[in-house]
Amino acid sequence: MGGEYNLPDGWELTTVEEFATTSSGGTPKRANKAYYGGDIPWVKSGELRDREVTSVEEFITGEGLANSSAKIFPKGTLCIAMYGATVGKLGVLGMDASTNQAVCALFPHEGIDVDFLRYFFRGKREELIAMGKGGAQPNISQTVIKEFPVCLPPFNEQRRIADKIDALQAKSRRARETLETVGPLLEKFRQSVLAAAFRGDLTADWRKQHPDVEPAEKLLERIRAERRAKWEEAELAKMRAKGKEPKNDKWKTKYKEPEPVDASGVPELPEGWCWAAVEEVADCCLGKMLDRKKHTVGNELEYLRNINVRWGEMDTTDMLGMFFKDTEIERYQIVKGDLLICEGGEPGRAAVWEKDEPVMFQKALHRLRSYGEIQPKWFMYHLWKDASLGILEPHFTGTTIKHMTGKALARYPIALAPQAEQDAILSHLQAIGKKIAQLSYSTEIQLCDVERLDQSILAKAFRGELVPQDPNDESASVLLERIKAERCGMKGKPKAKRRII
Repeated sequence: MGGEYNLPDGWELTTVEEFATTSSGGTPKRANKAYYGGDIPWVKSGELRDREVTSVEEFITGEGLANSSAKIFPKGTLCIAMYGATVGKLGVLGMDASTNQAVCALFPHEGIDVDFLRYFFRGKREELIAMGKGGAQPNISQTVIKEFPVCLPPFNEQRRIADKIDALQAKSRRARETLETVGPLLEKFRQSVLAAAFRGDLTADWRKQHPDVEPAEKLLERIRAERRAKWEEAELAKMRAKGKEPKNDKWKTKYKEPEPVDASGVPELPEGWCWAAVEEVADCCLGKMLDRKKHTVGNELEYLRNINVRWGEMDTTDMLGMFFKDTEIERYQIVKGDLLICEGGEPGRAAVWEKDEPVMFQKALHRLRSYGEIQPKWFMYHLWKDASLGILEPHFTGTTIKHMTGKALARYPIALAPQAEQDAILSHLQAIGKKIAQLSYSTEIQLCDVERLDQSILAKAFRGELVPQDPNDESASVLLERIKAERCGMKGKPKAKRRII
């Protein structure tokens, strides 16, 4: 039977149903409140995460247990998720508990080591899932589990394999835990660098070396003049489009100068810096509202959504299309150098469009185009800093679902450094950001290497290459024959022996 698998001496190719029984739980009716809130732990498939299950989200009552197919399984039971996003995941009950119907409880007979079996299924997860039915997320059943082929070593070798895997994976677990601390540490470092940048700390020496640099107030004056000039140009174009020519300059009095930032509510800035509201220094607008029933005229063009904007970068792997009329192109188009800011989801999250090809954008995003010489990344890093420090949140509306409205963005205060100092700060931030990205990528690669090592350990284990064979061990074929004979007269189900994962 095991020839095609090239099994080591003493091993046997069998199936789960030859040495174990299975069961599953159930879900008490949700409409009956008396069934929930009791003292019986109720494990759902999503709570199986390849480790011991020591806590649950929900508890059921004895009445709920009695009036459903839920059952109480003993501490130490090996469980396998059969449906949902966690299909194939494993868990060992850390307490007597009930489960829902998406959890298969597996009870091996005496002579089958639970830890060996747990590691076996972890190493064969993809093969187990492949035997299921369904589309991208197939479901498995108790039948699939019972019919799953198992390369079974002698009992003593099962124990040696489980002990060896325990020892090796303890090392890889420590490595993984260490690597998983890198990401949060890098984010804390980024947060501290951004905070230092907009306090002027990164360029303290630079300011001493450049005492005669033009102050930001002068920059703001020029930008305000440019803003007004653009407004006048646009208004004049509107009048002429209607066949009207202004007789005098009274129409210019309609211009509304943006209000300056209230200096009493913002931190003190370094000498030469100043505060400005976004509406003073940039033009912002929301994208087009998606309405598939109404918008079917024009050209279907790709557009950016909230999900496409990440902090500091654009993800264009999942672009959708929407119809735009020729008259809408200019208003809803993103060109190189535009900053996109999320209106909802994670409000304020921002990135610059750096491709030469233009693209359209949806109403879930703000488009920011700065006046003067301010680089769009100055706004992006400023938002990133305030978001990481919790300073941005007071600018949001809503409680459970938060938004950054156009009005809130317009009044959002930006710390402006002199133009030359802005360029120096951005140079620092981009260099540090590149280093952080490199370290993040390196950490991800190492985490993947640890995962591959774990899989390699499991693969070697179930080829019989991890621990030496002992010719004095009782063979698996004799073990299976004894289990078969004992099960013929056995009543009830054997209980799993527990060892903490």
